[in-house]
Amino acid sequence: MDSFKTKQKQVKILAVIIIIILISVVVGYYVAHREDEKVQTPPLENKRDKDSVSHVNPEVIPAEMGAKPEINLKDGSIKIVEEFIKLNAKNPATFKFQEWSEVSIEGGYWKVRCKYSGVSSFNAEVTTNAWFYIKKNKVVYTKIISKI
Repeated sequence: MDSFKTKQKQVKILAVIIIIILISVVVGYYVAHREDEKVQTPPLENKRDKDSVSHVNPEVIPAEMGAKPEINLKDGSIKIVEEFIKLNAKNPATFKFQEWSEVSIEGGYWKVRCKYSGVSSFNAEVTTNAWFYIKKNKVVYTKIISKI
């Protein structure tokens, strides 16, 4: 009789362990796949040529990207990128924008390349060439191509 009760107890313990494992798997899946708390990851690199100008994909633009950044028709500049650079610069009045790429789509972001120069905090003129990734009218990620 004691052997039967012991086996019953072991079966109950095993059942509880299995239930706990199943619950943890379901909770883990739920946490990993929640849409509202997705971790923002940097966009995937273009495998063909990292420094080449991309062209806009003819695909439908996802709503989470927001509207296409506004382009100044005179010089091709993107106002939010200019503001971002000047906001993060030590000497913003010294910056000159030299070159802009076309706005393209990459990895769920609007992407534009800008080459600009300005005086650094060490009083040296620096020319930077960088990619700017934009979502919902904000620069969310930058990738420096070269800094001279």
